[in-house]
Amino acid sequence: MIPDRLLPVLERTAPLAERFAASGYKLYLVGGVVRDLLLGRDMSDGRDIDMTTDALPAETKRLVKGWADSVWSQGERFGTIGCQKDGWTFEITTHRAEAYDPE
Repeated sequence: MIPDRLLPVLERTAPLAERFAASGYKLYLVGGVVRDLLLGRDMSDGRDIDMTTDALPAETKRLVKGWADSVWSQGERFGTIGCQKDGWTFEITTHRAEAYDPE
């Protein structure tokens, strides 16, 4: 059983997740939306949703076009494609790893 507090976000992200899955990609919720859901914060009024995927940015852009009301690619060099749908903002980033010099 899915807790009611998760439903607004799952309803908003399901069509997008289905598009990615139909093309063989995975899509995960990450960041502040996960924190807010775990803390029980109200997510029904439109929020920023961060997601991560195994799709490359060009493929992400292709998948969100035709679904999103608008698409932007300012963060594409970092693997992030942004879009908006019905007042909700989505930033989808290709999985990545970061390494830092210990000095």
